[in-house]
Amino acid sequence: LIHDGAHDNTFDIKHRGIVPITDIARVLSLAEGINRVNTTERIKALSGTPSMSKEMSVNLLDALEFIANLRIQHQADQIRNNIPPDNYMPPDDLSSLERKHLKDSFSIIKDSQEAMEKRYAMP
Repeated sequence: LIHDGAHDNTFDIKHRGIVPITDIARVLSLAEGINRVNTTERIKALSGTPSMSKEMSVNLLDALEFIANLRIQHQADQIRNNIPPDNYMPPDDLSSLERKHLKDSFSIIKDSQEAMEKRYAMP
């Protein structure tokens, strides 16, 4: 969670969730010579390659969709309440089921990042 003034006790759903998945897809697409532009298309094209298992592809796509939907819902709620939309989500706004799914999504991201770190570790 962020612990500073305006965004105290929130997390940045874009930079903690969407950006890492986008970065994973970009790096691995470069490694595989995949020239797709869209993150979803990149992940689908990576499925079953040496860089990404089919299971990881499905998991990353699910995580991306879930996180993106949370972000859209959060921003839509802000707009309905005449608040400028942002990416700072208070975890207290989530149901227990949403929290569990978000934790699972973050775990998938972490596993993917760790796999990339191992693959590209400097000797």
